[in-house]
Amino acid sequence: MIEFENTAVVITANLSGATLPGLPMVDVAGQPFLARAAATVERAGLGTVIVATPDHQVAEVMRKNGRDVLMSPLRESSICSMAASVLARLDKESKFSHVVVFPCPLATIDALSLRRCRAGVTHAHVVARPRAAPS
Repeated sequence: MIEFENTAVVITANLSGATLPGLPMVDVAGQPFLARAAATVERAGLGTVIVATPDHQVAEVMRKNGRDVLMSPLRESSICSMAASVLARLDKESKFSHVVVFPCPLATIDALSLRRCRAGVTHAHVVARPRAAPS
């Protein structure tokens, strides 16, 4: 069963994202988009919220908004690589047995929907199956 204490929720934010460049910094009701997204995920109670970014500008603004941020190397090409690089530095004792990764745009899903998704993976009949090896 997934518990709050052993789950990391990594929100990845990249100013040069291919889909919506600059999105993490867009002002939404006086706050950066990313700060509002992180607050929403935190309210959902899915686990420890971690913001990962390769951009110093994003990190500085998030710290001014009271959030901890972990810098990922610029060379990370995917959100999973970005999350893995920050978790490798943060979780040396393997505290987190479950990781949920949200790209910045998806982190705005409302808290109730996020909790419902979490409920789906905590039921015993939901089992992660490895992908078949390519032939």
